[in-house]
Amino acid sequence: MSATNRTSLAGRIEQRLSANTRGTQPTLKLDQVQQAAERWQARRAAEPSEISRRRMREIAQLLKDGLGAELPLSDIRKALLNMREDDAFRTSTIARHRLISEAIERPGKTPVNILFSAFFHSFEKGSPETDRIYEHLRRNEPLLRISSREFAHKSKFFQGDYGLDTIIDSVDLLNPVRSLARLGMKEEVQDSLYGVVIKCALIERTLTHVDLDPMPLKTILGWIELGDKKRAFLESAYYEILLARFVAKDPSPDVKRTIARFLLGHFGDPRSTNWPKLREDTGRLKRDVCIAVMERWLDSGLLQQE
Repeated sequence: MSATNRTSLAGRIEQRLSANTRGTQPTLKLDQVQQAAERWQARRAAEPSEISRRRMREIAQLLKDGLGAELPLSDIRKALLNMREDDAFRTSTIARHRLISEAIERPGKTPVNILFSAFFHSFEKGSPETDRIYEHLRRNEPLLRISSREFAHKSKFFQGDYGLDTIIDSVDLLNPVRSLARLGMKEEVQDSLYGVVIKCALIERTLTHVDLDPMPLKTILGWIELGDKKRAFLESAYYEILLARFVAKDPSPDVKRTIARFLLGHFGDPRSTNWPKLREDTGRLKRDVCIAVMERWLDSGLLQQE
């Protein structure tokens, strides 16, 4: 394009822009702009989760229709990591079974390592899905990454009870982070469902002698507070462990405050917020008992008595 044509084109664009900007501009109130911005932000925030849920439903349906071979490995990975939390899989035994079968049948190292990561995020002790993945990993241990094999060795992962006994016994109740780092247990595993089981066991251990020494309980709860809090309905076991034993007899005021602050941060005030249900709690009887303890403490003005 010649210099003359470029100049002419630039001139025409400038003239058009000048024409468009002449005259009275429309006026918008500040609150209208703010509301529009908030609606746009809300849509942007909702889109990824809605797209993700829709895709998970599509993946589950393909698996139930026997078309799992059409799924890319990235979809298999996504479904495995969210198998316990997404309704499309949480409510369908067939979808879960076929998902794991599809992952097991894929050749190479990558599917094995995806299953290793998924094991912790979908962990449910004694469930058919957990045990199938565990046995497949045991048979294919040489295909795991070096860091994963080192963790398996230090935790005795393949020597029974999924390595839980070794890990729980190895944790220093006054410095759990350093203890788990020595084992090679990554933060994402600590925040997984596997990690929740470990945290529950450690809470129970600290409660055994909490009246003699409350510091281990404070340390463990402080460590848990630093982790991911996206799965309140899967972490409901925390409040059962912390409250059920105090139905008849309260601990010291210091321990009550420690527990109350932790549970308020995790689940909110039960007097104005619905706490998640407990597993295997028909009629929510155990839940109601625990909430009654928490409400008794809060109604007493516990957090103002400092």
